[in-house]
Amino acid sequence: DEVLHVDLLLKQACLLVLLLRNNEALAVLDQVIEKSPYNADAHLIKAQIYAEQEQMEPLRQVLARYLELRPNEYEIRLVYAQVLFEQQDFEAAIEQYEWLLKQNYDFYRKYLRAPHASENPVIDIIQRKIRDVIMSAPEPEDYEALLDKVAKEFSDSKNS
Repeated sequence: DEVLHVDLLLKQACLLVLLLRNNEALAVLDQVIEKSPYNADAHLIKAQIYAEQEQMEPLRQVLARYLELRPNEYEIRLVYAQVLFEQQDFEAAIEQYEWLLKQNYDFYRKYLRAPHASENPVIDIIQRKIRDVIMSAPEPEDYEALLDKVAKEFSDSKNS
């Protein structure tokens, strides 16, 4: 069924990201989004890839779409504001920061003072969100073998 296919594709994409096969992961994520356009996790994983590759315009677009799907994700909105700021779209960045301040001032204030803040908080936040998605699955010892297993399950489910 379609839900199972999307779930298997999403798992495959996560494994590809873990294996640093980002271009393949992006292609699989495009399939997920084509089959399930409201799948916020697929957009978030794409954001992770674009952030690591420092591709700011695609990152901006995928974060905007993610926030359309999950508008109250404060950490991701903060990431989006920082991306807008880095692209020198100051008006749009200010709008996002103002939204954060109005909606959740305490979160924003605590985040800015957090000891975990690194040189690239964009990647930190997205990685933390993706870890939450991935943590539901057991940690395999051999990602390649698990990727093959997921691909086989996908193929088997597609043929049935």
